[in-house]
Amino acid sequence: STWYVRRSRRRFWKSESDADKRSAYQTLYQVLVSLAQLLAPFMPFVSETIYQNLAAGKGGQPESVHLSDWPVPAADWRDDELRKQMSVVRRLVATGLAARNTAGIKVRQPLLAVTIAEKQLNPELESILLEELNIKAARYQGEGGSLTLDTEISPELKLEGLARDLVRKIQELRKQSGFAVEDRIRLYYEGDGILAEALERWRDYIATETLAVAIARGGAPNGASVETLQIEGHSLRVSVVRVASH
Repeated sequence: STWYVRRSRRRFWKSESDADKRSAYQTLYQVLVSLAQLLAPFMPFVSETIYQNLAAGKGGQPESVHLSDWPVPAADWRDDELRKQMSVVRRLVATGLAARNTAGIKVRQPLLAVTIAEKQLNPELESILLEELNIKAARYQGEGGSLTLDTEISPELKLEGLARDLVRKIQELRKQSGFAVEDRIRLYYEGDGILAEALERWRDYIATETLAVAIARGGAPNGASVETLQIEGHSLRVSVVRVASH
């Protein structure tokens, strides 16, 4: 699902090929191959294209999806309780996103807390909920499944929200510049004000998210991609230059 792919992006993108990254890729691979097999009877050409790109002739797999066996789920892969709990999380996420929309607060703007009328989630699932809603902490009170946001935005939360907006804008500049997803960059900025303050306060976060090996105040070298970013009426001139791979 798009939920799994989006939730696993950091696992896919990290540079080291550890067990967690391999597990994420293997799970996605297995799902896509099984999907191709399930689609084969009524979408023969699409399913064959997917299968040819993923599995045909590899590891003893048949040369065509139409020669492969119908997928049978392994019994030990099923965890009904976890599925039930994740369903609750996804419902709460949808409710929280709707509440943000009603309040006119974008998801990139962090909030301090949310009060949930629900049985307390286990720490791992609560972490997923808070990350999806971009909220710092959860409180549990009552029942019925409702959700209430703390919509007060402190100056520190405001800076963090602007830092997230900067990341989005810099990612767009990377894309417009033709950089590959894995390309490292050097990031330069010119200007003062709240956007520069947010960049300095959240320098490490911005560097990690944009794959910047260095962030410096000042003009960029010749050949850099340059843009003046506009966010909530504030502006900051930024430049990015690709770091040569070795």
